[in-house]
Amino acid sequence: MDNFLIAKATDVGIARQLNEDSMTVFDSPNGQVLAVCDGMGGQAAGDVASQLTVNIIENILTDNTFETPEDAIKRSIIAANQGVLNRAAQNPEQEGMGSTCVMLIIKNGRVHCGWVGDSRIYYIANHTIRQISHDQSFVQELIDSGQISVEEAANHPQKNEITNCIGLQGMTTPQTIADPITPEPGSIFLLCSDGLSSFVDERHIERIVSNSGMTLQQKAEKLIAAANEAGGLDNITVELVQFGTSEVAGATSGTLFETPEGVNNAKKKSRRFLYSMIGIIVLALLCLIGVYVYSHQQEKKQEAKKEIKTGTTTKPSGASTRQKPAKNNNATHNEAPEQPKVEKTTNPKTQGRNSGNRVSTIVNRNRGNGNVNNVENAINGNSNNGDPNPPKDVPEILNEKDK
Repeated sequence: MDNFLIAKATDVGIARQLNEDSMTVFDSPNGQVLAVCDGMGGQAAGDVASQLTVNIIENILTDNTFETPEDAIKRSIIAANQGVLNRAAQNPEQEGMGSTCVMLIIKNGRVHCGWVGDSRIYYIANHTIRQISHDQSFVQELIDSGQISVEEAANHPQKNEITNCIGLQGMTTPQTIADPITPEPGSIFLLCSDGLSSFVDERHIERIVSNSGMTLQQKAEKLIAAANEAGGLDNITVELVQFGTSEVAGATSGTLFETPEGVNNAKKKSRRFLYSMIGIIVLALLCLIGVYVYSHQQEKKQEAKKEIKTGTTTKPSGASTRQKPAKNNNATHNEAPEQPKVEKTTNPKTQGRNSGNRVSTIVNRNRGNGNVNNVENAINGNSNNGDPNPPKDVPEILNEKDK
């Protein structure tokens, strides 16, 4: 089932001044990709880390085809980690920046999921909600070991500490689900930063997403509003993808329907390519117009020369020099009509000449965002140990909210 509808929304929240979340939706040879990234580092450029992560994921998955979607998820996140580490090594003021990432790939009617950090993926179907991702955080480890309950974790003083993320020296391999999910008709996947999951409980999320009286985009915006009503203490980002509803029943396989807010980066790239092609076509038309105008001017020059020759001289066949017609003073009007007077004409070399306007068109196609060193190594699964200038003293547990 590859017919689906996508909506997305993001908000800085009430307490923050800068939105450090980033997100993307794009098509690739590896399938339809959705991703949400939550930057961290505060003044150490968490927004840079999350946006760089998105850019690298887009480039890796657009330019390469991997054996499986799970491999695509892992390789692209590993490449993003290497890129963020390289950027931090080149800019000491950005040392310590990082980002979480949750990613979903839709291919052949199945949904593949992967993640690092504590951003989340939920699956909502038949008025039930299930968390697909598993937080990589200190508090989640306490829950897994039975030291605290889920209820206690909600108010734990260290709930913002994560144990794995992009930008961490020695980042562990991204987690993926063992078995891809075949979505039920009408089911919805939700990707979100913890600005939603930390302040709106799962039951409230399910009620909003399952509300049949709202469009998918309205549901995304309602989730943002609910997080802000709960305090809005963090940036909030959500992406929703709904499968096989009547809204998309007429869609062909693999068609992506988006709201105006859901325009994705891949679509922007397509627009840049379209604009480049339009520029080339315009340039070609201008060249053709220039050739036509030039040819027309040359024709005018030839006509002007013929008119001058007709009114002043005759050149008999075979003559090598111009000859004036012989005068005949005794000729009558009927025998030899009077030679017409030649009026002064302009110089045929300049007559009909127009000053042409030179038209120049510059076609500029922009692509990509940011250079990534050692991407080839990252694609091949190499670790970041080869980085010549890795950031120093990156803690194994980062405080995601120290922004």
